Amino acid sequence: MIQKVNLLMIESINDLNGSKEYPWQTATELVVPYNIRTGEIDYQVWVQHQDQQITRHLNSLLESDVSLYRSKGISLALGTAYNLGWLEYVGLMEVEETRSGSDWIDSAVPLSKMRKVEVDAVDEESRLIREELPVEFDEERNLTGSGLADIIVNMNGSSVPAIVDQLVVLSNGQKVTWME
Repeated sequence: MIQKVNLLMIESINDLNGSKEYPWQTATELVVPYNIRTGEIDYQVWVQHQDQQITRHLNSLLESDVSLYRSKGISLALGTAYNLGWLEYVGLMEVEETRSGSDWIDSAVPLSKMRKVEVDAVDEESRLIREELPVEFDEERNLTGSGLADIIVNMNGSSVPAIVDQLVVLSNGQKVTWME
């Protein structure tokens, strides 16, 4: 949902009361569940790193009993401060990478890895969208020259029926593509 939001132009402490004559309006994207009263928005995130030491360190942090990393409403912010989140850690999985495949992909799919969407397999509830997302950052956390990529996502949370160039099969049976 895209809404216009009035933002205050704060140039001095006196501007904090909202009495300045011309507030700034900016388009702001609000990601909300279908049922805002009872629904939640959830994301599945799979991480793979070429350095196994980094993978082991991340795993030890996430599976530890330290509540900082897994407590509801404290550890993660999905955008602005009022979009708090929490983490439910599933654990390490074995992966089997294949060169290509035609199947229901359980993740977002980079357009660069997609050969074709299986249009005949798309059901009435599917909402496939194409969106440009950041996928690569440098050491200072700035986007690199090739840092943006077009991604296909099923907005209802279901799989994407597609033929892809690279496919990863996880030990739990899910099929994903890496956003690289």
